[in-house]
Amino acid sequence: MGVKWYVKLALEWFEKRIQELEDLGVELADAMYKAWIEALEMFNVWALEMTYDQVYRLIAALKTHWGDARLDAYMTPLLSFAAPSEVELPFDEEGYSAFKMCIDELLGELEGTLRERALQLSQLIETAMRLGSPIIIRCY
Repeated sequence: MGVKWYVKLALEWFEKRIQELEDLGVELADAMYKAWIEALEMFNVWALEMTYDQVYRLIAALKTHWGDARLDAYMTPLLSFAAPSEVELPFDEEGYSAFKMCIDELLGELEGTLRERALQLSQLIETAMRLGSPIIIRCY
């Protein structure tokens, strides 16, 4: 049992990019391959898996470290998980930015695997912000 966070690959972006490449005269198969490679390069973090214990410890540390109300929308779904389930955190640049800043400030206080997971989560949030994409949290 654990939790997986991931950035949702926007099918619309992929289809749009293929069309742009085709409009430039690139054959469909080549356009699909090129768009797929570009998507892979954009997603430097595809997924992050954490145990429930790590998620609860990270949330407790976040709340203790920085109890900003903007984070509640991101933490509340995590606290109510019953596996299997999935929650999508809608893209909100201000909220994601606050969440990432909080995690980044916390990194110096964490150790071991939890620190590594928090760093990966920070990178995943950064990727989502760059793409304007929602973050999906899946419990299993």
